[in-house]
Amino acid sequence: MTRTDGEERADGFSRGNDFSGGSGFFNRLNRRLFPWLGPPPLGPYDQPKQAPARDRGCPLCGHAMAEHTKGVSDGRTLLYCPEG
Repeated sequence: MTRTDGEERADGFSRGNDFSGGSGFFNRLNRRLFPWLGPPPLGPYDQPKQAPARDRGCPLCGHAMAEHTKGVSDGRTLLYCPEG
């Protein structure tokens, strides 16, 4: 783990400790851990969007899921892969 004491990034952004002004046990704990852990990750905003489920390939045959047919047998839903 690396320590992130509010140091500046290459683009000039510096994030201070969000927990420096509060009181209470958890705030003190967060204030002590923040330099080591840093801010939480925001999410997968820098990754490309995944294809919709209809356009993704089947894990068994590789064809698009839109090409498959569905059936019901004894209350269970079955997925039939296309021929070829």
